[in-house]
Amino acid sequence: MLGQGIAYRLNVDVYNFHIPLSIYSPSRKKSFNPTNFQGAFNNVILNAGGVFSIQQDFDSKYVFVPLSVAQELFDYDKQVTAIEIFSDSKDVESIKENVKQLIGNNFNVKNRYEQQEFIYKIMNSEKWAVVMILLLILAIASFSLVGSVTTIIIDKKKDIYIYKSIGMSKPSIKQIFIYNSFMISAIGLSLGLIVGYLICFLQIKFGIIGFQSSGNFIINSYPIKIQVMDIFFIIIPVGFIALIASYFPAKILVDRLYSQTDMIYYK
Repeated sequence: MLGQGIAYRLNVDVYNFHIPLSIYSPSRKKSFNPTNFQGAFNNVILNAGGVFSIQQDFDSKYVFVPLSVAQELFDYDKQVTAIEIFSDSKDVESIKENVKQLIGNNFNVKNRYEQQEFIYKIMNSEKWAVVMILLLILAIASFSLVGSVTTIIIDKKKDIYIYKSIGMSKPSIKQIFIYNSFMISAIGLSLGLIVGYLICFLQIKFGIIGFQSSGNFIINSYPIKIQVMDIFFIIIPVGFIALIASYFPAKILVDRLYSQTDMIYYK
């Protein structure tokens, strides 16, 4: 079974059994002889049984062959270079430590993420890049909140005069408008979290968004996992931006209108 990238570069036709693959590997037991170059290599001849496509890094590197063929090609009679352990347990670190104690320090024990550390780092980088882009969009969208708060304060100019007339202090009036605008943001955040959770739940339960080439993957839809920490990473920056967008318009406008209420007359 050849990776798609290797099959493409070698121009392999899996339906043509008349042209087999000839695979060479340096021999661990034979010495190199300049006069007999091929004598220093092991050689096996195989027919391509199929092509797989997982990811570009895998497709351009790996070819799957029977264990007996690999042992013959690399001169490992009764030896293997790696053993994979599968477990349904979620306590991966505990299993990893137990295996280390059993086999000693002469072997490397790695979990799934450590074996493909570079790929998972790229995935995490993409995740945080998306988060930063969304926060930038949110920061730009917060100007609409500033406009809404400004409009509310200007419309309530007469109310500010009434509040001042009954003896309410300037900080108390500010708190009213800050609380009002912050509640608007909190309601929007709550609705966004609820809608987002429902979409994720429907994707997990029913797999609404699937892969384009159905049948070529182990799963048919995009996998989603809801993590509590990700929800906090949403709430904290959104709350901070909402607080900033609420505080400064209220502070500047209330200060200005509070000093102008003495000049307002009513019939």
